[in-house]
Amino acid sequence: MAYDIQPIYARQVNCIYRLCYLFWQNTAATEKAVQEVFLTCLREEKSFAQEKEEKAFLVQQAYSYYKKNYRPNLHKREEAAATAAILQNAAQKEQILTLAKSILKLHPHQQMAFYFYYFERLSCADIAFLTGQKETQVQKQLLQAQKLCQLETGGEYCAPRPSTQRI
Repeated sequence: MAYDIQPIYARQVNCIYRLCYLFWQNTAATEKAVQEVFLTCLREEKSFAQEKEEKAFLVQQAYSYYKKNYRPNLHKREEAAATAAILQNAAQKEQILTLAKSILKLHPHQQMAFYFYYFERLSCADIAFLTGQKETQVQKQLLQAQKLCQLETGGEYCAPRPSTQRI
């Protein structure tokens, strides 16, 4: 029986693409990274008991690929291109743009903690497990990211954790 990656790809491609785009800030590099992540999954023929396990595996593979292949001088940050995809509501456009610019100014570790915590709704313990760091280190990075975003946005941004659970 052949390994069928199509259902896993259909469920997780958007999450992995957003994460890789956060890392690379470049569409071509992002698409290559997403392709490599799913090829790794296909090569290993992993089976997962829960959707949460497959997501954790794919996120770990994306982070590993990033760590192996990141070259800071080859990938320049393009703030306007990175924020254009998330601007949806015209009334909130300026606030979102300011927040996105402040997030892009953060250190990559702080960006990752911020992204996982607020957008993927992972706990600090889960983030620590995925990145191989201590939980207190992740909490510190998250707190620093929150403070820097708040300073950058002139105190407008106060980051409460989203209370609604995603399905």
